[in-house]
Amino acid sequence: MVEISHVILLLQRFYHFGENSLQSKLVNCLAQMPSYLLLQPSSDTQDSKLVPTVYFMTLYNILISKAKIPGLSSTTDEDVYMPSDSFCRLSSFMTLTLCKEVDCLVLHLLQKYPQYISIAPTSLLSCCLEHVTDERIDLASLLVKSNPFFRAKFEEDCLNIKPNCSFVFQCKKVILAYLSRVGTEKGKSCFTM
Repeated sequence: MVEISHVILLLQRFYHFGENSLQSKLVNCLAQMPSYLLLQPSSDTQDSKLVPTVYFMTLYNILISKAKIPGLSSTTDEDVYMPSDSFCRLSSFMTLTLCKEVDCLVLHLLQKYPQYISIAPTSLLSCCLEHVTDERIDLASLLVKSNPFFRAKFEEDCLNIKPNCSFVFQCKKVILAYLSRVGTEKGKSCFTM
């Protein structure tokens, strides 16, 4: 009898031989799995964080290695490889745990498919700035540079910081990206302490 994890591992290797519509269905099915099947508690009893399962890693491998999403140049919703609700669901996992694979997948999807930026959850920027990693700083920078809503939220957060706040030092890359986007005069006014 073949175990389901073996089937999933085979999917990781041979998914690209399937038709585009079947690949889309596979990604959508994996993205819609219950969160406890995609992320599970670490087996390390000292660590309470969630780690990716074989199902999440299959989704990760398919999306990261996908060179071109079929039909993406079209403007119809049915041609989008991953539905927007699946993207929002995946990005919401960032609030559940610090998981490099989740962060990398969300960053990759936003870099490759900027249309997802406009539907990204509003909590995504806050999550990135509260729990800083290299991937989350890159993600916050991308959100701030690319979307007026996230830029306004970032400006508001910057105006409300206190002198010597570690926020400024932790988010140096985001701040530099922001300054290059809005120009130095407006940006400097946010950081006068």
